Amino acid sequence: MLTAPRPLRRQNSGSSSDSSIDSAKSNQSTDYVKVFASLLQKKIKPLIDPVTKQCCKEHFFVKEFHQFSELNRVLSNEKLTDDEKLKLIALPERTNIRKFIRAYLDVSGGHKDLLPYAFELLRRFLSNTCWKLQPTNWKILVILSLKVAQKKMGSYYVSAQSLNLLYPIYSEKDYAELEAQFLGILDFNLHIHKSEYAAVHSFFTCYTQS
Repeated sequence: MLTAPRPLRRQNSGSSSDSSIDSAKSNQSTDYVKVFASLLQKKIKPLIDPVTKQCCKEHFFVKEFHQFSELNRVLSNEKLTDDEKLKLIALPERTNIRKFIRAYLDVSGGHKDLLPYAFELLRRFLSNTCWKLQPTNWKILVILSLKVAQKKMGSYYVSAQSLNLLYPIYSEKDYAELEAQFLGILDFNLHIHKSEYAAVHSFFTCYTQS
């Protein structure tokens, strides 16, 4: 089982050295978030057809789980104007994706090395379903990928209550059901061979240096 790396031990060589280590770790973590967000944004496809201006079919788990559809919740919200609804289902900006991922890591205490693993789980999920990432499904799929990755790596993971604060469109019960469905679609294939993880991790590292 993959395990989260141990945190660096602080040396008694002075606050200057400690500060340099913290700064380096923070910068690398930020770079990994940027890589994840950049790769994710390239995969997200629009919900509005640029030619017909009509809403495309939403990809969301299996038929029984369309009760969790963010698209349906947005379109049926009578408090929103048409312009507000269009903004909510528009393609997300990379900055907003980064902020969302960073918020998850902050509330869960997640380590940057979760990101390559979570991205691989997300890739497998999309491959198994032949779905496309869309403005109304990328957030929940990112949350589930990160949450499952944290569990598998044996590190602390975010509670359903915290997830509800991070992304309140779903309840604690919803998150539990969606996670079970996510794992089922993955066929519980969560194992990533060391060589696979090393390749993905190396890609993230090289991407930050490019």
